[in-house]
Amino acid sequence: MQMPVFESQFRFVFKNNCINWYWMKRGAVNDLQLPMSATINSHRFSTFGNADYNISGKWAVSFSGKLSSRKSVGEFEAKGNLLTGTFLNATGDYRYLEGVVSNDSLWLSSFDGEHAFLFKAGIENDCTISGGFFYSGAKGKQEWTAINDSTAMVPKDDVAIFLKPGEQSLDF
Repeated sequence: MQMPVFESQFRFVFKNNCINWYWMKRGAVNDLQLPMSATINSHRFSTFGNADYNISGKWAVSFSGKLSSRKSVGEFEAKGNLLTGTFLNATGDYRYLEGVVSNDSLWLSSFDGEHAFLFKAGIENDCTISGGFFYSGAKGKQEWTAINDSTAMVPKDDVAIFLKPGEQSLDF
């Protein structure tokens, strides 16, 4: 299956109620090839127990990696074990993430043909998420933590798009 807009494709093999495939994505430097699989009646994430905490709301998030660190805002909605949300940052957001909360752990992911994202972390209490890892594509990996903060905002100095001084709205 070709996805020309994203310069990517899938190559599938169906066998014994399983689908095995490769996601192949062209890149500026290297091409990416990731193996994936799915089984009929299976779930992306398993839950091992009820959610110990409801993490719905805004969170002040810190991502850190080998070369840099950055501030972000997590916006989550939890309903039982189901978790949806996104991370807002200076250049946009991570779009529509979906996953689960099970006991004191969370998993969120998204795949849109262009990006493959996985976020996982431990939930210490109603106010603290720690030990998080963000995986992007085949090699991207960053640590993250979060503090519950209903007033969390992306730092204005980091925002890539802004209104000129004196302007109140965008004018097209």
